[in-house]
Amino acid sequence: LCCAAMRNDLFVIASTAHAVMLAACIAAMGAAPHGAGATPVRSGAARALAPRLTGLTGVTGALLTPLNGTSTNATASPPPPVMGGPVVAALQAWLAGGATPPPPPPPCSLGGVWTYDLGNYCSYNWTVTPSRTLSFGTDCPTDGWTVATGTAPDSTGAFELTFTLNGSVVARKPAVVHSSCDFVDVADGGLYARGPPLSTLGPSQNTAWLRTATAYLLRRAWIATNDGTPLLTPGYPTHYNGQWMRDGFYGLFNGRTLLANTTAAVASVEFMLGHQRAGSGVMPVMVTPEGAPRYGTQCDNSLPECQDLDNAPFAVLLAATATMLSPSVDDGVAFFRKHALSLVAAMNSVPRAANGMVYATPGLYNVGYGFQDSVVKTGEVLYSSVLYANAATAMALLATKAGGDLTPLIADFENRSASIAAALGPRLWDPAAGMFRASYGGLESDRIDIWGSAAAAAAGLATPSQDAAIAAYFEHNTAAVLFEGQVREIPAPQHWDRLKSGADVRDQTYQNGGFWATPHYHVIPLLARYNKTLACSVLADTVASYRSHGINEWVGPFWPNLNVGAPGYIASAANTWAAIELMGEPC
Repeated sequence: LCCAAMRNDLFVIASTAHAVMLAACIAAMGAAPHGAGATPVRSGAARALAPRLTGLTGVTGALLTPLNGTSTNATASPPPPVMGGPVVAALQAWLAGGATPPPPPPPCSLGGVWTYDLGNYCSYNWTVTPSRTLSFGTDCPTDGWTVATGTAPDSTGAFELTFTLNGSVVARKPAVVHSSCDFVDVADGGLYARGPPLSTLGPSQNTAWLRTATAYLLRRAWIATNDGTPLLTPGYPTHYNGQWMRDGFYGLFNGRTLLANTTAAVASVEFMLGHQRAGSGVMPVMVTPEGAPRYGTQCDNSLPECQDLDNAPFAVLLAATATMLSPSVDDGVAFFRKHALSLVAAMNSVPRAANGMVYATPGLYNVGYGFQDSVVKTGEVLYSSVLYANAATAMALLATKAGGDLTPLIADFENRSASIAAALGPRLWDPAAGMFRASYGGLESDRIDIWGSAAAAAAGLATPSQDAAIAAYFEHNTAAVLFEGQVREIPAPQHWDRLKSGADVRDQTYQNGGFWATPHYHVIPLLARYNKTLACSVLADTVASYRSHGINEWVGPFWPNLNVGAPGYIASAANTWAAIELMGEPC
């Protein structure tokens, strides 16, 4: 069993007896020596199996124990989340006078240790002279210069670095200090981060590690269209070539405090909104660098009604992000006004049931939520309805600020959000499981949707008792839901009922059994409101996974089969970083 664990091919703990044997085995392995002078730590098998053993209570083989709707170890009553979720909360703060992006950086000293990029393990000691010049030398074998000098940044944070070799200038590079004073962006794309190389940071510095790693990916993942428009791809190195509506939102909104160039970010949003399908109002799933849009992942793109059902909601949320990234509230409102009617047309294009819930038509293969785009769901769908309600609330809020001819949109979109809030529980709540189901009246209506339940709680669409039950579900079923801190879409050993590709649904990888960090900005803050220890454990396990084998699209104990997704995945990094910001206080 221990050998199987180390090979990561023991996925489902078949019985309590197995669990007991494994626990004893892992304890012995954790106590084993790890080399002369090394600090004893848990072995790889112990680390791999811990998430599956933690919280074993409530999981026996394939059976999930129903919950009573209460969470243990709750330290305080959680404050109710803002209706509309994190985007609406951020919009409210911004419209009330908050600033995103932050104001120009204050005068900040550049003296101290800086590291250039993540792949360069050399660090540099920057020295600031009394005359406000700075200098730093190198003994790094990969750098072909001996000393760099520069002047102190001006009021906008801009300055120039001059690199010399044997007294001769070899390069002059414009640079700018990020508003946090912790990053220096060089015009050629280089990044200096304050502090030593990330490889030297200990576990207690996980927050600093994740912040710098996320900032790095948010600089490296940009590409350009044929006409030079910047696009944010889903990750670096490039695996998905183009900008996706949903991935763009996750990167730009959840990573907005770490962006180097907000002008480029707004331009990328304009590019996406500019590829709306004429006539039907359908927004694209993604657009290639050549300007070719795709409107649906599974459906026939020649059909005007073909779309992923989250295209329009994510377009609204992405437009709201661009509004907040504008230089001022007036500029942001002008951006919204420019695109408001296109966004209305997009929201009108989404098929909905009479009760307001987003509806997936049988046979049309309109994907409900893009991170479940290999899954066939029909009927009234959970995740897309939650996203639609969030987007409708954001539309009403922005229309309220814009006023004038957009005033009629306020009541319209408030009613759309309210209708979903009224229908969600009666249609999709499973009181025995204490979770929402994935759909009503169609395929996957008997499946619990882990991500969608957390998203509903984050959006304020769950009642207080439902909110508590969802948190309790995570607490009591960690073995079925979590691996290396990341989250399965449905609880193990369940799988989705039908995949569009026709693949065997028992092949539980990717969206059908992989563990993702994408839902972290819903899941971790939810857990933190009830059980801060569990939330911090999930966060620590996630960063440990990132540091061990990269920030991947998804992970899983599937060796020798594929056990990770695309590398350098921005939704994983940015959404985990956002979870830290949303928690309010550090672990």
